[in-house]
Amino acid sequence: MNSTNPQRIFRIGLSCLVLGCAGTTSVQAEYRCDDPQGVVDRRACDKAKEGPAALRLFIHRTRAIYGLYFYDYAPRDEAWWRADGVKPAQEDQPEIAKVVGRD
Repeated sequence: MNSTNPQRIFRIGLSCLVLGCAGTTSVQAEYRCDDPQGVVDRRACDKAKEGPAALRLFIHRTRAIYGLYFYDYAPRDEAWWRADGVKPAQEDQPEIAKVVGRD
């Protein structure tokens, strides 16, 4: 049997790709301020403590450098959202558009 079997190489490469992707996607779904890992996470969590506007501005200003995602650092607490005057979207509330000037 040839040791450079194309099917064997393909299977090894595919399994490395699958395992590599599985390791990175598990980190994306958690709230990062529970245990900030790096300097960037700590800075974003400090801004989150200041409120939604400060966090939004920090993420906007550093978007080309870090590529952070707002909801990774936004607390799940509704009081935090009220500090900015923005209420988080409720999944059970339908969105209704009102058309002005139509009969």
